Amino acid sequence: MFRLTSKLHNTSSWYTEDFDIPAYLRALSVEPAPASYELLAQLHRAHVETFPFTNVDVVLEMHPGINPSTAQDQLMNKNRGGYCFEHAQIFAAATEYLGFEVRRHLGRVKSLNLSRTHMSVVVTVDGTDYLCDPGFGFSIYEPVELRDGATGVSVGQTFTLEQGVDGSTEIWSLTRKGEVEHIVDMAPFRPEDARTGHFLLSADPASVFKNHLMYMRHFGDHHLTVTEQPVTVRREGQQTEHREVSALQAARKIQQLGLNVSDDEVRRIADLFRDKE
Repeated sequence: MFRLTSKLHNTSSWYTEDFDIPAYLRALSVEPAPASYELLAQLHRAHVETFPFTNVDVVLEMHPGINPSTAQDQLMNKNRGGYCFEHAQIFAAATEYLGFEVRRHLGRVKSLNLSRTHMSVVVTVDGTDYLCDPGFGFSIYEPVELRDGATGVSVGQTFTLEQGVDGSTEIWSLTRKGEVEHIVDMAPFRPEDARTGHFLLSADPASVFKNHLMYMRHFGDHHLTVTEQPVTVRREGQQTEHREVSALQAARKIQQLGLNVSDDEVRRIADLFRDKE
């Protein structure tokens, strides 16, 4: 019988002991097993199908922060979703708990000229590194080998990794349809950097998270994106579908999808974006 041992790396800096990883694994219906790519891929798929990428609390100016216990509470107990700092932190802690070697990384969305605000995870399995991206909204469905030219497919759309350098720092660009989604750098990344990135995303008046509603989630056979105007549905083998909706319809849609937003919050979200319609 396989015996699970809690193997928490870097707990003094990332406070992974503050996560309830057994509860997280139960929520994903993932059973502990020896570390393997199959287990890692199962965890990744289960995470992106279970916990939505959302910015509701940023839009409503009531985000409680990204420390581990708060992040888990947001995702699992309050059912409010979250963005990369919640998703990637708990995913990294879980993979460490399951016995994987894990590295946390920070990067830039779309361009090297933007701030380092996206958190992703690199997990080593049998000597091979894999990029895991549970907190980007629409990204890889399963871990992708960290190798120049490696690809991953999500609902028929191909993501490609391209290796490069930024000065003396190794970087990896994740591209889709020839355009950069985000750039992962191999520079040191510490919890203080995550807090800075979170502050920029949640407090900067120019932040995309302050100015647009976002809800994204994988549903196995399709991926759904809800914003204050278009709803986008991507299915393998089918043309991407875009449906124009009002801000009120978008807010109601994320409520119908199971996100824990009250009727009053639905109205507040609609009011915030009504002028942009």
